[in-house]
Amino acid sequence: MIDSLSGFLDVIERSNCFKKERFESNIKITTLGFEECIDELFCPKCGDIRRCVVNRVTHNPEFEINEFTESIVVKSLPCLFKATCLQCESETLLLIYKGPEEVELAVLHDTYNGCVTPNSPKEVKYYIDQAYRARSVGAVSASMAMYRSALEWLLYDQGFEKGMLGNKIKTLEEKIEKNNEPKWAVELDIGFLKAIKEIGNGSMHTNGGDIEKQNNIDKNLLELVDIVFAELLDKIYEQPLRSSNNLSKLKEKALAMSK
Repeated sequence: MIDSLSGFLDVIERSNCFKKERFESNIKITTLGFEECIDELFCPKCGDIRRCVVNRVTHNPEFEINEFTESIVVKSLPCLFKATCLQCESETLLLIYKGPEEVELAVLHDTYNGCVTPNSPKEVKYYIDQAYRARSVGAVSASMAMYRSALEWLLYDQGFEKGMLGNKIKTLEEKIEKNNEPKWAVELDIGFLKAIKEIGNGSMHTNGGDIEKQNNIDKNLLELVDIVFAELLDKIYEQPLRSSNNLSKLKEKALAMSK
């Protein structure tokens, strides 16, 4: 999954698309001159790495590359690219634009994004997708708020319907203490859920008037939350189906052997 400008520039560089170079002091001016390239990118519709065709939609962008610091400044903004999966033909738009503080990359898919799994409830998919879309344009606090909503919907789907998110987590914790928890929560560290709730709350609240606390929410944190959610969704919705399908196949073969 590409969610950073440097990651996308790496794709372009691997495809040998840098052309028309000239030097000014220690600055190399590089114009990106290509119509398309093929590279392996994450496809959210396939749910895995796939070969994708990357096409340039807007004009050829220009980059300034400092040979000593290896820093890259993108000129001629905005720049728009389109990646098309060669397997499912889903499309992803990659927009390089000037953000409030630095050049950013927005990644916009035509399907659900983020760590969603095939059998996740549509409500959970919706909020994780919202979290990913916000994250892709640098709205990290908004993204964290959407992860919090995804967690609340997940617990609601699992039968914890009363109260706000804090009460839902407390009810689950009480069930764990009484050894009455759902199967997926047997080895769950409830601390993960509490942490997501607290960070999500902080992303929406005034925090005593301290806006600087929002600096604790960045893309590295959101990547970690994405990993936690992916493991949780797999444990709840995917593993039981895989086990059930595998058991059915074994029973079918066992029955055939016993005849």
